Amino acid sequence: SDATNTTEKWQLGTTAVNYAKRAVALSPDDPDTLLSLAISYGKLSPLEETKQKIDTLRLIKIAVDKVISLDPTNDLA
Repeated sequence: SDATNTTEKWQLGTTAVNYAKRAVALSPDDPDTLLSLAISYGKLSPLEETKQKIDTLRLIKIAVDKVISLDPTNDLA
């Protein structure tokens, strides 16, 4: 969100998503890793086209639902 250029925002956003995916692969039952994935997707979604946004929203919902099931007291989820 600190980047001013749309291209730079896209590059940094995809890097964040890739790191979050790696974290989820290493620890799939950790609510914090799943939450970081959902947040990374959410930061990237305003830069996507409409069809990609819909697909991304589905991925965010899946991740957030799993976070809530793993840790119902997580306020960020």
